[in-house]
Amino acid sequence: MSEKIETYRDAAIRIKNAVLQSRYRAASSANAEQLNLYIGVGNYISANTRSGKWGSGAIEAISQQLQAELPGLRGFSPANMRKMRLFYEEWNHVDIIRSLPTNELKAIDGSSESDAPNAVSLEDIEAFLRVGFSHHIEIIFKCKDLKYSIGKLNLSGGTPDDLMAALDDESFDRLDVFPGIWAQSYQLPRLHTDPFDHLLVWEALTNDLTVLSADKKLRAYESEGLRVIS
Repeated sequence: MSEKIETYRDAAIRIKNAVLQSRYRAASSANAEQLNLYIGVGNYISANTRSGKWGSGAIEAISQQLQAELPGLRGFSPANMRKMRLFYEEWNHVDIIRSLPTNELKAIDGSSESDAPNAVSLEDIEAFLRVGFSHHIEIIFKCKDLKYSIGKLNLSGGTPDDLMAALDDESFDRLDVFPGIWAQSYQLPRLHTDPFDHLLVWEALTNDLTVLSADKKLRAYESEGLRVIS
């Protein structure tokens, strides 16, 4: 009798594990689908607002109409729709966006994405899709504002947005940053107390790049193979 009870207990544990794994896959799939939708909506809003095709107040009007078309719809307030635009614009230069499934909105105005080579690994895409939308937005805001807000980034009266616009005007290439790469930065000895500089060094080492910086502390990483010009 005790042997049967143990067998049943083992069967229950196996089924429980299968249920939990199924729930995790369903949640991951839902998050990935939401990110794909938000990127598509962000792309659509960006294309029509930045070009001037839509007038002022367009996002508010569209948000209100969406509520009329889909009563109870959540997540499409004017503020959140602007975040979708920001989400798309911040990640648009990265091949991850071009690797996601085609969104229905991309073809509405007849435009199409450029056929850039796909250099993104499946691991990078999966890592990107595991991060929730609200966390993506929080990361974007913090990366833009933290050093600027605490006075560690002197832009001579400009803002982080002005800096990004100037870099684009001068045809600088932006370095693709993937969560999968950052997650491996623990392998690097923490020779610098600033976490952003630590990640910068890891990115440089991973991509075989030379760092140009006035921070003399970065020379400590030369023992790890970092090339520094200061």
